[in-house]
Amino acid sequence: MVWCNRIIGICISIVYFTTFTSAEMRLEGYFYEIEPYIFTDENGQIEGLFKQYFDELLLGSCDRQKIVRNQTALINYDNNLGTNRVNWTSHYDTFINDPYACFFPIMDNLEPPATPMGVIEATETFSSEGLAVIIRLDYISFLSKLLRAMYNMQLLAFVAILAVVVGGLFWIIERNTNDGFCQNFIHGSLKGVWLAFVTMTSVGYGDVTTLRFASRVIAVAWMIFGLLVASLTVAIISDEFSGEFRLSVLLNKKIAVLKGIESKMFIEKYANMASTEIKVYEYETYREVLNAVRSGEVFAAVMNSDVAAYKQKDFHNGENPLAVTSVIPIEIPVKIMVNPHLLLQVKCTNNLHNEAVTHSLRKWRKMVHIETIHYDSIGNTLTCTSEGFWILMISGVLVAMGLIFDLSHQLNLIYLKTRKQKMNITDGILSHTSAIFNPATFDEELKFASKELAGIKQSLATLSETLINQSNHESGI
Repeated sequence: MVWCNRIIGICISIVYFTTFTSAEMRLEGYFYEIEPYIFTDENGQIEGLFKQYFDELLLGSCDRQKIVRNQTALINYDNNLGTNRVNWTSHYDTFINDPYACFFPIMDNLEPPATPMGVIEATETFSSEGLAVIIRLDYISFLSKLLRAMYNMQLLAFVAILAVVVGGLFWIIERNTNDGFCQNFIHGSLKGVWLAFVTMTSVGYGDVTTLRFASRVIAVAWMIFGLLVASLTVAIISDEFSGEFRLSVLLNKKIAVLKGIESKMFIEKYANMASTEIKVYEYETYREVLNAVRSGEVFAAVMNSDVAAYKQKDFHNGENPLAVTSVIPIEIPVKIMVNPHLLLQVKCTNNLHNEAVTHSLRKWRKMVHIETIHYDSIGNTLTCTSEGFWILMISGVLVAMGLIFDLSHQLNLIYLKTRKQKMNITDGILSHTSAIFNPATFDEELKFASKELAGIKQSLATLSETLINQSNHESGI
């Protein structure tokens, strides 16, 4: 029975061989477009790695005249399935019914179909250099990196605590002999903390100094420690700006990845590298992967570095620009599903495969541009990043408060000036009144008026008495 199956397989191979060597027959390529593997250029021509690969196999055949005869191509590119990702399992019937069919690029985990020649497996043709890590550009902006470096430095918190301790020691030693340190614990220790901070990398401002020997020894040791801390701080910030993107940043973050081989290999290999659980969100297309990063649905994305190199030209366009920050060394295979007996009919295919792949990669592979820091204009930094927005808003609030203070101060000055002018007018009226009514001569004038009034009263009394007497005299007559 086994021998019968082998004989049948050999007969079928002979039929395929004789059919394929005729000038009329060639592979029927079923593909969807994705740069750089297979795509239509500006002139409407099919180009890419797979196109170059088949051309190299044809041109390099060591027995082309006898085997391929006058063929100008090994494959027919009429079966273009568009630019959307294809579910190859829905095309298995085509593969089974057409012995010359080949599917590419294969970026899925497929169960190969069974054909009259047996089970057809997807064979690796190309492999990417790795998975490109893509994040939003504002994450690697200068301002964002600076603030993140300061925020992530636990050293600063340690130094602040130690400065409080050293300041307390200064107060304990100096409080009884140094007028710069008062006896009150809170005020005195705060002076000590101030002295600790200003003498960390310098000799201080001179407003507070140490007098006792013990405190001066502590001050010298503290200065040396401060220089070491300053050097370490510069090193940490420098590493944040110029160092490579650390993959540990991806831990416990949402990561978008293309469903299929990329997702499978990333989960398997990176999970082992990171030794921790990662949050992977699978998407059907690269467009969906990139949009998820732009919208903030995920923190980062990982994708085939060859594909990323071609899509990178559009990363800085549109809302929320993107950047490639590193490449994870995980090679992603890109396969082709084809009957192996067909390619074997072209003599020297095995010998030409590596050379054809090398020539194809040399022509069509682009290097992905890695960005570790992004320097943007001041306007974009302050308006397009959350950190810059908060700094701009706080600065605006402070400026507004300052203007309000100046305005209120000016209004207060105007009010005081107006009030002073009114008081001057009132003082002038009072001065004029004082000039008419002299308090110094008022008593004398009052006495004089009283005397005059008394004289008038006396005259009236005399006149009245005279009139009465005269009246009586006339009555007596």
